[in-house]
Amino acid sequence: MRTAFKLELKDARAMVQAAQRKAEEIGVAQTVCVCDEGGYPLALERMDGAR
Repeated sequence: MRTAFKLELKDARAMVQAAQRKAEEIGVAQTVCVCDEGGYPLALERMDGAR
């Protein structure tokens, strides 16, 4: 049996921010989406210049 980890909005936002920091570090504009266990978006942000 697998235990599902339930994300909260604050955690999803922290994950988006971490991904954006890494994207800036490597010089790539990204769209970052964090989804819940059902595949539904919890947090989504598109960086300036991302496609």
